[in-house]
Amino acid sequence: MNSVRLLAAAALVLPVWTAPADALTWHLREWVFDDGGTAQGLFDYDFTSRQFSNVDVTTFSDTGSVNRVYSAMAPRSGASLLYMIEEPAADLTGTGTMWSQLWGVMYAEGTIDAVGGLKYETTCGNAACSAIGPIERTLVSGVITTDPDYGTAVPEIDASAGLGALAALGGMLAFLRGRRRV
Repeated sequence: MNSVRLLAAAALVLPVWTAPADALTWHLREWVFDDGGTAQGLFDYDFTSRQFSNVDVTTFSDTGSVNRVYSAMAPRSGASLLYMIEEPAADLTGTGTMWSQLWGVMYAEGTIDAVGGLKYETTCGNAACSAIGPIERTLVSGVITTDPDYGTAVPEIDASAGLGALAALGGMLAFLRGRRRV
């Protein structure tokens, strides 16, 4: 009986885990291509519809000048394929595009290694962008994260919540011990 009370008390002070929100904003951090160029920006992923939206990604050359600015999704985007294009058009032939196979965004939030799978910058090979041109460069390092401050600040640890939970649990244990003696 006491163990049931202890479990009930612990349940009151332990954090509650919840599923991710329907849509999350993901930030590209530390993306580096095989030619020394980089990428930065963000996009949204909706867990319910399994669709990407609100793309704002810029790629840079190895000298730091802007290579391309992606602001739209190609027709084939969805599920785990982030398929960005520079601008929507009736004929996408030659339009800059970046493909990114991002499995982790479908199931989690937090920080996910972006390397692996298909991640490259190229151009659309036809009007519908259902084929691609030659691959120009490939991603070699980087992460995507739902933390907008990732890599920009030293995290501060707030121990007050943990200490409060520990104190409440200790108080509950003392209470239960005192009841046994009676």
